[in-house]
Amino acid sequence: MLKERGWTPDLVLASNSKRTKQTLDEMAEVMHELADVDAHYYGSLYTVAALDGQTRDHILECLLEVCDDAKNRVIMCVGHNKGWEEAASQLAGQAVKLRTASAALLQCYAPSWKDVLKLPSSKEEGAEQQQAGRGAAAAVQWQLVEVVTPQVV
Repeated sequence: MLKERGWTPDLVLASNSKRTKQTLDEMAEVMHELADVDAHYYGSLYTVAALDGQTRDHILECLLEVCDDAKNRVIMCVGHNKGWEEAASQLAGQAVKLRTASAALLQCYAPSWKDVLKLPSSKEEGAEQQQAGRGAAAAVQWQLVEVVTPQVV
């Protein structure tokens, strides 16, 4: 499903939950490229997903730790609702509904991942961006390409 759309990830950021790892293992059975992908697992992605409005910034922080402009073009983030649905909605600038095993395909264009992912450097800068109606990664225009959901879950 993702591969046919040209969305083969070269980096995976995921919750370290058993369910998330099982999902990635099952995906690797049909998308063999995932077997060798650079994957990073964070326990905090499970916890933060339950907190209102914090998932997007936490995902961006985690990605800043591991992204490499020379290697990474397509990044797959795997986690849990409600936070992941909120994060996708915030990045897309529109409501995004994610059911079990759904994928929100988001794209943006920027010179580097740091430009895409940078967060406000201080609370004051963050407050200024919020007041101006911009959030983290405000200078980047994200676009929701589509939401895909497997036929059988």
